Amino acid sequence: MAMRTASTFWNILYVVLVILVILALLQLLGVFALSAGLASFIYILAVVLLILAIIHWVGLI
Repeated sequence: MAMRTASTFWNILYVVLVILVILALLQLLGVFALSAGLASFIYILAVVLLILAIIHWVGLI
């Protein structure tokens, strides 16, 4: 049961990461504009989740 919960957590993390990366790319391409604070929050959160995902893919977590 613990493995399934961990797997669900990582699946949710990957979905959130994909959404944040898409939002960041659309912001960078100028498709829409967010406030500076919200854009910075999205960029920082995307980088943190990307680092966690890479650590997970490598197998350290």
